[in-house]
Parts: sequence; structure tokens; C-alpha cells
Amino acid sequence: MSGDNSLQEARGLAELLLRPQAKADLRLVMGMVASVDTGSITVLLTGSTYGISDIRYLDSYVPSILDIVWLLKNGPDLICLGKLEDGATPPPPPAWSAWAPTTNNLTEGDGTTEGAYQAVGQTCFFRWKFTCGASTSVGSIVQLLLPFTPEGGGVCAASYYDTSASGRYPGAMTWEAGSTTATLVGDPGPITAITPFTWATGDRMWVSGLFEMQT
Repeated sequence: MSGDNSLQEARGLAELLLRPQAKADLRLVMGMVASVDTGSITVLLTGSTYGISDIRYLDSYVPSILDIVWLLKNGPDLICLGKLEDGATPPPPPAWSAWAPTTNNLTEGDGTTEGAYQAVGQTCFFRWKFTCGASTSVGSIVQLLLPFTPEGGGVCAASYYDTSASGRYPGAMTWEAGSTTATLVGDPGPITAITPFTWATGDRMWVSGLFEMQT
């Protein structure tokens, strides 16, 4: 590789690393090359269902379709570092991170939160369970803040348990594209102090699902 090409590669990495959001949002991701263009490639990121085009790559890498590659991601910017060596074992999926979401119209008090999320490529998996305590207060239209901004609107499963009646009630959680605010829904509508039942100590809420994160 020529000295000029090495300098260009160094400059490209420096530009990416020195962007303002680098410290907060810099990460290594994997993907598969979907197409090769002049000076750039289109890559399908692991866990995503669509390709990202116009990705630059290091001069030392000669891209081919179906290559599994490493990419350095800084916010919306990506640069391909090269191919995962043939026969190499891909890294394990990222560990789950503890998640205690901010809530609207739910004063947790001495209630118990158990939550976690996992980001794999552009997909976020999440789960959350809340058990009401004696000082928990449920208001109108209970909402959670998702750990990342979703690319599109969506819905996931939810479940609510009434301890006094030993009854389980099905529900859902919904969100809109570009908004981290998700709304808990039961029957006949959004979760409130009396929907789908009157909340008391020991009653529980569960949600679990996934969504595509904004790039």
C-alpha cells in the first residue's frame, strides 16, 4: 500500500473519530456487503433488514459481495475497516444492559423495577417488569421512555397482573417513529389508575419487544 493511500486512510479515520459525538456514540459493528460501487459499498448491518449505501472503506480492503465486514460507527457515519477473516469466529452478541426506564404518570415509590435491553446492530431488544409497592401511584396514560430512538412506529406485547383477583390481562405498548415515548395500553384503552383494574400493592406490569433504532 502506498504512502499516499496510508495517509488517506489515516485522515478518514481521524475525521470520523474527531466528530463531536465520537466519545458518546463510537462503536464497532458488523455487517455484510450487499453491493460494491466505485469507492464505496452498500452494507446490510447485522440485525437490520435494509442496506446502507455510500459507505467508505479503507484502501487496504478489496470489497466483495457477501463479505462479512467490520465497520466503525460514529452517530450516523460509518467507515468499513475490512473483512472478518475466513474461518474467524464472529464476536458474541452484546451483553444485556440494565434498564430502569423513565416513566410518565407512574410514581414508582417503593415499587420494584426489573428491566434490561440489548442492542444488536440496528435492533434493540428490551424487557421490563414493574411490581407495585405500597407507595406506588398510577396516573393517567402510563408511558415509558425507550432506551434508543426508534426508526419507525411499532407495537409490542404487554401483560398486567391483578394480585387480588389472581387475574392476568393482555395488553400492548405502542410508539411512534422518531419518539422514545411509548404508551402502555390495556382494555379498554391506555393504562390508568383504574385500567384494566385498580392498581394496588403487588400488582405487576410486563413488556417485552424489539424495534429498529435510528441510524
